[in-house]
Amino acid sequence: MLEIEPEDKSLKSLKGLHLWHAPMSSCSQRVRITLAERGEAFTSHVISLEKDEHASADYQRIHPKGLVPALVDDGYLIIESIDIIGHIAGKDSPLANVSSSKLLDMADAAQLDLKLLTFEFLFRAGPPPSPENAKAFQKSHKNEWLQQFRKDFAKGFDQDRINDAIA
Repeated sequence: MLEIEPEDKSLKSLKGLHLWHAPMSSCSQRVRITLAERGEAFTSHVISLEKDEHASADYQRIHPKGLVPALVDDGYLIIESIDIIGHIAGKDSPLANVSSSKLLDMADAAQLDLKLLTFEFLFRAGPPPSPENAKAFQKSHKNEWLQQFRKDFAKGFDQDRINDAIA
């Protein structure tokens, strides 16, 4: 099922489209492209990944995995970008049945590789988080996969892992 039950019950009272997203998130970007292609207006809720806002308790009550994007459509919460795209596209679109869309399946499969390469080749040059911020992220974020990804990034990704992502 595309819709999930939000922990933050106030989401059920929202009218129209509300998108929680991050500017540099590729999953957020593909949802915003779909919204633009469909001419859909939405209320924007920007989540700063750089400030670890996705690790906040408030945001994790919206998206239990602490990832972006998340969409609320007239009180209904959808959290996976592929599901959001299918929902936005509507039943009259070939994207409505996203499970049969090879292009979307390929994009979804490449997402983790894209994330690794983005961190390695774009974010590696930036200043690392302070030890206090790194510790706070590990303590507050509920998504164990993302916690481990951040640890792996901090110590440096194995070259084989980088090469596999490139391939």
